[in-house]
Amino acid sequence: MRIDGEWLQGRDAEVRPIFRGRVVAANGTIVDAPFLVDTGADKTVLSADVFAALGLPRLVIPRLSVVGVGLNQNHRYAITAG
Repeated sequence: MRIDGEWLQGRDAEVRPIFRGRVVAANGTIVDAPFLVDTGADKTVLSADVFAALGLPRLVIPRLSVVGVGLNQNHRYAITAG
């Protein structure tokens, strides 16, 4: 499989492989969004910017754990949307 993507530097200064995709909001509008290329992922997480562009209501999540490659516990993040 070939993925035509690009490299994007995040707010944390890390450079990651992404591809540009589109998400259809509930009202039918189309929102362009960058997606992280992660061939081992079994879930997709939308950024707060894409979530807002879709017109979705804000959610307050007290704590969400995201575990990285090899289940390394050093890659846990607390995410609060609100």
